[in-house]
Amino acid sequence: MMKNSTLKIASGRQKLFCRQVVLFLSRAVPLRRMTMTHGYVPSCPFILSRIANQIFLLLVLLSASELSPTSVSDCYGQEFPHSELNREESQQETQDRKPRQTETETDPPTVPEASPNTVLPAQLKLKFHAKYPHTPSAYCQGLYYEYDAVGKRGILYESTGRYGRSQLRCTDLKTGKSLSEINLAADFFGEGLAVVNNRIYQLTWQERTCFVYDKQTFRLLDEFRYPGEGWGLAWDGSSLIMSDGSDTLRFLDPQNFRRQKTLRVTYKEKGRRKPLKMLNELEYIEGEIWANIYQTTKIARIDPKTGDVIQFLDFAALVPGEYKNSVDYVLNGIAYDAENHRVFLTGKCWPLLYEIGWE
Repeated sequence: MMKNSTLKIASGRQKLFCRQVVLFLSRAVPLRRMTMTHGYVPSCPFILSRIANQIFLLLVLLSASELSPTSVSDCYGQEFPHSELNREESQQETQDRKPRQTETETDPPTVPEASPNTVLPAQLKLKFHAKYPHTPSAYCQGLYYEYDAVGKRGILYESTGRYGRSQLRCTDLKTGKSLSEINLAADFFGEGLAVVNNRIYQLTWQERTCFVYDKQTFRLLDEFRYPGEGWGLAWDGSSLIMSDGSDTLRFLDPQNFRRQKTLRVTYKEKGRRKPLKMLNELEYIEGEIWANIYQTTKIARIDPKTGDVIQFLDFAALVPGEYKNSVDYVLNGIAYDAENHRVFLTGKCWPLLYEIGWE
């Protein structure tokens, strides 16, 4: 496309150049005709002035004909309008899918500089421990692990998405069996989830609403409003940490959802710091923020003091075979068992949930 457009532009300028040559000749001929038919002889300065003027215009056009396009819109603006691209996706896909990333956003470096503030080793060596059943219809958007002392079992609180199918669920870790669940209204798209004491906080995508529930009964206790979109949510012991798909994390007061501060997340590549966008599901692990990078198989370990990425962890090996090339059913869902130092990972509508550790 770039080469064709360049040729078209060059061709147009060459035609203009030819027309200018014809114009030069057409203006030179009358001078000679005037001399022959009327006996009028133009002065030498007059003739030289006319010729010099035409030569100057020819030179300008000649140099312009060699120029190439300097902006993307010159080459793509007419043939690929955004309105045509948008028509290719169905209305349901537009509702259920977040914006896709660009190539630069989906391919961050695998080993950025280590942060001096990390508690864990700068470069973790991961180990696979176990796998558990996960409800295939659960479009996971948020995940939280807790040990149930009464039932003597591990349980997972999960927020699921999609309009008309969003839920808040509690399941048994080992069996995947649902212990309790509630449905969100059809016009709410469930997103990130965090637990603070006896309260569950559940974000919604574009509805700008956070629901607060009683952890035991799922009874609605409160609602908070916030600007922009809601993606991921985590609790660091003093603040709720929220992502919105950008490179900026918000720290919020759980009492009123007021913003306390923001943190811009960056990674280092070729000596330069670049923003890390599409931050999605979050979990606070051993003094670090772990974040799913939307539509990738990577999780970023983030220093909460500086916003620097400590390490990118790649979990491509966990993606189910049928979802290897999917942009919808991607890795999303991080939960942490602080007592046993276990991380649980799953994805949107994945049939399994994985237990990961490190050396």
